[in-house]
Amino acid sequence: AVIRAVDKAVIRAVDKAVIRAVDKAVIRAVDKAVIRAVDKAVMRAVDKAVMRAVDKAVIGGQDCDSYCKASKGKLKINMKKYCKKDY
Repeated sequence: AVIRAVDKAVIRAVDKAVIRAVDKAVIRAVDKAVIRAVDKAVMRAVDKAVMRAVDKAVIGGQDCDSYCKASKGKLKINMKKYCKKDY
């Protein structure tokens, strides 16, 4: 009877330890996955915001005519992207 009681106590203790270890591993894995997903979403949002700011600074900072005329002949880019007029 004593051996059975000890065996049951050992089995319970091992079960609890295994469950705790598995829980910790699962929580760590979920935390890492969530952090990675949030990091990716934040980087995408930051990239979009930076690109919008750059576009506004390049295009919106100057009126179209002065920007296109200054660039005409100097830059090998398609000005149709920036201007309605064909230079």
